[in-house]
Amino acid sequence: MSAGLTRECEIVAICRVDKDVVEGDPTQLQQVLVNLLINAADAMQGKGRIEIIIDEITLPVGVDEAAPPGATQLGSGRFLTVAVRDFGPGMAPDVVDRVFEPFFTTKSVGRGTGLGLSVAQGITSHHGGHIGLSSVVGQGACFCVYLPASADDDASARSLATAPAPDPGRRELLFVDDDQLVRQSWSALLERKGWNVTRARDGEEAWSYLVQSSQRWDVVLTDLSMPRLDGVGLGQRIRSMDQPPPVVLLSGNLDEADGQLLKDLFAAVLRKPVEPSDLDAVLNEVVRRAAQPGP
Repeated sequence: MSAGLTRECEIVAICRVDKDVVEGDPTQLQQVLVNLLINAADAMQGKGRIEIIIDEITLPVGVDEAAPPGATQLGSGRFLTVAVRDFGPGMAPDVVDRVFEPFFTTKSVGRGTGLGLSVAQGITSHHGGHIGLSSVVGQGACFCVYLPASADDDASARSLATAPAPDPGRRELLFVDDDQLVRQSWSALLERKGWNVTRARDGEEAWSYLVQSSQRWDVVLTDLSMPRLDGVGLGQRIRSMDQPPPVVLLSGNLDEADGQLLKDLFAAVLRKPVEPSDLDAVLNEVVRRAAQPGP
C-alpha cells in the first residue's frame, strides 16, 4: 500500500519490542501511519530512506532522563511508540511548533490542505496517545506516535478498555461540513475540548438528524458552501423548528453571502481559519446565552 504513495523511497522497518499490541481502530491508525509516510516522502521529494521504528517507553521517565518530544503530554504507563523518520531537509523551530495546527502547511498551493497532521494528532489523541516531533534543519525529521500498550500485555498499562466513560454532562454538538478532513480534524479538536460531536456531510444529512432523531443538540456548527443544502438553507430550516438549537456559521467564504442575512440567521459567524480555543469559547458562549430564560 505505502510503496505507491512513497514512490521511490526505501522503507526500513525496525522492531525493538516483543509485546506490541495496542487497542484501537485499525483503519484510523493506518490513516495516521500513511499520513506520516506521505509527509516523509514529500520531505525528500520522493527519494530517500524512511525508517519506521517500533519501540516502547514507560512514563514518566526517570528524574535524570530527558523526556522525548511529545511524552510530556501523556500520563503514566507503558506506551508503544511508532517513529517515522526521514532524512530530508528538516524543519525550523517555528515550523515544528506549528505543524499540528489546522490549516497550517509548508506545501505549495494545491499540494496540501494543512489538515493531515491535525487529523493524525486528533486520531491519536482519541486513542489515548499523542504524536511528538523532533527535527533539526539539515538532519531530517522524526514523528513519534505514542499509543497506550494493551492491558492484555501489561496489567499496569493504560488502555482504552479501562479509560473513563464519557462524561454524560458533556455538551452535544452537531457539526456540518462537506469536507471529510475538516470534519475529522475539527471533530477531534472539539472532542478534546469536551464536546460530544455528531458529524454530518451536508445540510440535508444534518436536517435528517434534527427531525428524525430523538437526540437533542446544544448547538449546530455549520459550513456555508455545501452540496444539496448549504449553511443558509440549513439555518433557515432550523429557525422553523419549535425549539431550535442555536446555529454557528464557520466558513472561509463569508463574502459570498449577504451579511445581514447571516447576522439574522446565526448566533455567531466565524471566518476560517480560527483558533480551536476561540471556536470553543464562542460555542460555549452561544450555548450559555441560549440557556438563559427569555424576557
